Amino acid sequence: MSNVRKMAHWSAPLSKLAHWLTNEDSFSNYLYPIASIFRPQTHPDLIPAKVISLVWQNKNIYTLTLKPKRSQFRNFLAGQFVLLETEVNGRRLQRSFSISSEPDAYERHGIIQLSIRVQEHGKVTPWLCRNAVEGSYLHISQAQGAFTDSKRIAPKLYIAAGSGITPVLSMLLQAHDKHDQNQSSLLYFVRDSSDTGFGSEFKRLREQGVDIRIFSTPESGYFTEQHLQSLPHKAECYEAYICGPGTMIESCKNVLTRSGIDEQDIYFEYFGFPFTHTLQETGDTSSVEGHAISFKRSGRQVHCQKNDNRTLLQIAENEALSPLSGCRIGVCHQCACKKISGRIKNLRTNTISDSGPEEIQLCISQPVEDVALEI
Repeated sequence: MSNVRKMAHWSAPLSKLAHWLTNEDSFSNYLYPIASIFRPQTHPDLIPAKVISLVWQNKNIYTLTLKPKRSQFRNFLAGQFVLLETEVNGRRLQRSFSISSEPDAYERHGIIQLSIRVQEHGKVTPWLCRNAVEGSYLHISQAQGAFTDSKRIAPKLYIAAGSGITPVLSMLLQAHDKHDQNQSSLLYFVRDSSDTGFGSEFKRLREQGVDIRIFSTPESGYFTEQHLQSLPHKAECYEAYICGPGTMIESCKNVLTRSGIDEQDIYFEYFGFPFTHTLQETGDTSSVEGHAISFKRSGRQVHCQKNDNRTLLQIAENEALSPLSGCRIGVCHQCACKKISGRIKNLRTNTISDSGPEEIQLCISQPVEDVALEI
């Protein structure tokens, strides 16, 4: 029997034994917390990344500069993200963050940058900005994600809102390094134009000919056909890249397709899961209410009204799904499942979760925004 076959032969029994003895999927996962005390770089699955610096872009967004272990971290494509793991109050938590620096920066200096918005009720983003000190170690995954440049030669229109600017910055900066961005336009929508951040990056890109326009939504509103009409090229000439909240993306896609851009030339990445209902034809989504609940394994999605008081268990059962349940009052934990993204309200503690992955109890959880579940 070859070594590979021997390893495969023993992997399943060893995994079962590890779970029975340690409640972990492997012995390395069980020993990891002990090993990390003596060697912070140690992790059974992820890549160690040394913290080089943490710089605030504005009052809400900070940029974390990391130096991943060269022998383990492969380079990335502009627009991709990494999973970052931290240990907060004894719990290991993972969150996904887009890389805001360009791939060439990693090639030259071995660094990547993550530009992170602080989530007021989050467990990870406020912890990171307090504890990610120079010289400490975090752990990241390989880069992943399909929101990347098509490599087709065409004028490119980038539309970003809020922290959706991070993967777009990586794309524009990489084009700057390749001297290929003089037909690029960026429309960046923020709540307050005086507090956008990324001043040095925008200055560098403008000097290279990128058309950058920043809009304060309280003053200018959201993206409309009028924004397209002021651009250097006709709308149908552009390849469009959109990143931001789900409702913003759906609205932008509607405007772009109505203006003559082919759907195949529109690339996007949701920060959260999109609504599935039809948006207002005006493109203004400010009055849209409700939540989209996505059931990943079942391949279903349902829209709930904003005043819907049902629990996630009741919503799932109404969709003819049959998640395991027992007491229905949060005691037996039979209905525990993984939440992939989105915030929920715990009816027992009256608290709001953060938006990242975690285990929840369906019977005492109500959605407060778009939510994706593993079931």
